[in-house]
Amino acid sequence: MDNAILFGNGFNRIAGNGMSWEELLMDLAKVSHLPSDSNTLNYECIFMNICNGGWKLGKDRVVQTEYGLKCQIADACKSFRTGPIYEELAHLPVSVYLTTNYDGVLDRTFTKMGYEYNRNTSCTTESIYSIRRCHAYQKPYSGMDKRIFPIHGEHAVPKSIMIGYDHYCGSLGKLDDFFKGNYAYTQNEKVIKLPRLLERLANVGSMSNIGAYWPDYFFTHNIHIIGLGLQLVETDLWWVLNKRSRNMQLTDSIKNKIYFYGDPDEQITNLLEAFDVDVVRVPAKDPKEPASWAEAYRIMMAEMWKRI
Repeated sequence: MDNAILFGNGFNRIAGNGMSWEELLMDLAKVSHLPSDSNTLNYECIFMNICNGGWKLGKDRVVQTEYGLKCQIADACKSFRTGPIYEELAHLPVSVYLTTNYDGVLDRTFTKMGYEYNRNTSCTTESIYSIRRCHAYQKPYSGMDKRIFPIHGEHAVPKSIMIGYDHYCGSLGKLDDFFKGNYAYTQNEKVIKLPRLLERLANVGSMSNIGAYWPDYFFTHNIHIIGLGLQLVETDLWWVLNKRSRNMQLTDSIKNKIYFYGDPDEQITNLLEAFDVDVVRVPAKDPKEPASWAEAYRIMMAEMWKRI
C-alpha cells in the first residue's frame, strides 16, 4: 500500500523557524499569558477583544479585523526557512504530504531540490476551506511527482489560515458533507457533487476522483504522523480518525495503517489506540532542549523508514 506523510510544526521548531502556537497567539495579543487551554478559543478571545464590539459596528469591521490578524500570521510565515530536516522529509519515497502548517517551507524545499510547480495538477481555487487545496510538483525528466495538501490553509491565502474555533467548526461542517455525499463545488463552470466517501472508495476506478481531496488518504494510504502533537483542539483530524475507526467496524475494505511517531501523554495515547492508530513511541531525553528534540526526530525518521 502507498504511504503518505502528515506533519506539523515540530519540523519548524527543529529547523529554527517561528514559534509555537501559544507563542504566536501571545505575540498577536501582546500578552504574556493566554486565558484558556484551548488555542482555538484563545484566538477567538483575541479576535473579539480587538473587535471591541465589532459585531455591533458591522460586518466590514469584523471581516477586516480577522483578515488583518491572519495577514500578520501569514507575514510571520514568510521568513521560515528550509533545512536538513525538511530535506530529509522531502527525500522520503512518498508522493503525498499532508500538513497543518501554513508556511510553505516544504514547497520551498522541493523548489530548492529542482522540482517545478505543476499548475495543471495543483488546486488553489478554495478561498477559505482546504478540502482540495493542493500544490503539485514534478522533477523534470525524472518521473518524480510530489503533492502537498496544506489542510489548515496557507500563508499565500490569509483567509484560508485555520486557527480559530469558528474556522475549525466550519471545517467540520465541510468534512461532514464530504463523508455524507453532500460536498459540492464548481470547477470550470461545472458543479461537481461527490457521492458518499464509502461509495467512492468502492468504485476507485470510476469517476470517484480518489486522491483529489486530503481526507481520502486516511482510507487509501498508510499515514505516518510526525512532528504533530495532535492535541484535542485538532478537531478536524480527530473527527476523520474517528470516522475511519467507526467505518472499520462496518466494512473490511479499509486496510490501511496509521502510525503516530512521538511521545504522546497517556490521554492522547489511549485515544490514538482506540482509533486504530499505532503509536511508535520516541521520547525526547530532555524536552526543554532543542538538541534533544533534533535527536528524537532523527530516531522518528529512522523508524518511519522501516515502515515505508
